[in-house]
Amino acid sequence: MDFGHLLLWFTILIAQGSAANPNLKYFGFAIANVPAEVPFTNVFVSADETALVQAHALGMISLIPSQSLFWESDPTTGVMTYLPNWQSNWNSYKPTFDDWFKRNLTAGFYVVDEVLWHGGSFQDLNNTCNFIRSQYPSAILFYVESISAVYLKKNSQGNATELVQVPPALNWFGSDCYPNFASFSDFKMVSQQIIYPLMSSSQYYITIPPAYDTNQTDKATSCGANNCTAVMLEWADLFLDWANSDSRIAGMFAYYWQSNGELYYEYGARDLPIVKAKYQEIGLKILNRNSTSTSTSTSTSTS
Repeated sequence: MDFGHLLLWFTILIAQGSAANPNLKYFGFAIANVPAEVPFTNVFVSADETALVQAHALGMISLIPSQSLFWESDPTTGVMTYLPNWQSNWNSYKPTFDDWFKRNLTAGFYVVDEVLWHGGSFQDLNNTCNFIRSQYPSAILFYVESISAVYLKKNSQGNATELVQVPPALNWFGSDCYPNFASFSDFKMVSQQIIYPLMSSSQYYITIPPAYDTNQTDKATSCGANNCTAVMLEWADLFLDWANSDSRIAGMFAYYWQSNGELYYEYGARDLPIVKAKYQEIGLKILNRNSTSTSTSTSTSTS
């Protein structure tokens, strides 16, 4: 290789490196209960102290799920009701939360999941985020909303709903999409053209790629194709490519790890060797590029 070609090669490498998203720092899994099973992640969600201690020892940051303190879900319809006794619920757990923060066992809260989609109000969501922020000014606050509620402006019951804005108290906002609901390109478009304008410049997006399979005969019902594994692998790469090139994205939080027997998404990545290997590869890529820092200074700013 002559000098001219060598220089061109280095120029291309530098350009590729500079195009990489510097804010992509985090990778985790929904429904992961044992930290040691997912050492290729650095975000863990749990309210179990033993698991939090284990996650901390592995260098993960942990978020406390706080949904049950503020909302109750109807076991049949999934409709969420804001609890009138949320303050007493919070007060009961506040000393525990204080202790966990003091011991660095947690970095914040997974505030709630899909309030608007499940019939809750934006006002209750916003008030909850503001309240938790008032209690823990430097905590990471993470919220996930259904892309259907955002784009269609309807909840699971068919009633009108609207994400007026991403609650200002949040650090991270996430949205999930599955191949049986929409195409990847449509999901990306909705995220960038509808959700991003609702976010402040200091807030970051968390993508939630699918990682599941089903035993249904008609796999198109849950996977958008007859071969779930092939679709999961394709979408995993699409989500990683997007995250690498979009500076609004701070992390990926795959759905999901531990199989839970849902009708549409019966098996999680833990029980799908090929899908598991793909996400191990993705997780290690994200962790290795940030191996010298597990700080949250860039991607958790609330200013």
